[in-house]
Amino acid sequence: GEAIMSNQNDICELLFENEQNSEALLMPIRENGGNIETLYHDSGLEKWVSLQKLEFFSNQNDGGRIYQYYIALLDLLSELCLDRNYQCINVLEGLYKFDFIYACANDQRLPFDLRARFTKLIIHLFVDREPFEPLTLPSLTTVWDDIRKPEYVKLMSSHAKITQQLQVLKKFVRSYLVECKGVQKSYERSKNLLTLEVLNLCKFLCRFGFYLDESELEE
Repeated sequence: GEAIMSNQNDICELLFENEQNSEALLMPIRENGGNIETLYHDSGLEKWVSLQKLEFFSNQNDGGRIYQYYIALLDLLSELCLDRNYQCINVLEGLYKFDFIYACANDQRLPFDLRARFTKLIIHLFVDREPFEPLTLPSLTTVWDDIRKPEYVKLMSSHAKITQQLQVLKKFVRSYLVECKGVQKSYERSKNLLTLEVLNLCKFLCRFGFYLDESELEE
């Protein structure tokens, strides 16, 4: 859907400009010994829990309610950044570093539904934003006999510099799609959701000129 900026800004102010709301509603993340942890708090229990164990821990302590809340929270954070809302983006990028978010999206030990939400957050927080702009592809009419196709066709590339940090997203997309082997199973709902978000990420990378030529796409 389309973003409603006034709603985004109001929610952003409620969540991030009020310290009491932030402490009560947000679940911060940290790196600890190679694992990404989030701060679980419910009914007086407050504990840093590895994202790998969050679903199990939540099921044991609250019937899975906090895990589902965390899923909904990640969805909300992505929606706040939708359509390049920089008031929200500027706040969130200070709280959720790219390396943490990417590590979560790429971690095969995490549940698919969590990885899907982190992939969605990558799109709206780090990719669909300045300085990247959709490429305008020219429509050319050419005589067929005059076409000489090179071994690989050079694609239009981004005018903005793509940092090495963001370059890893191409490898992430490629690795995941190779892992899927072109197969989807209708009953694997969470995995299909991750596949959808990876394809959305691939679409944005193509639109913004991350790929240099056809050889990169063929990989």
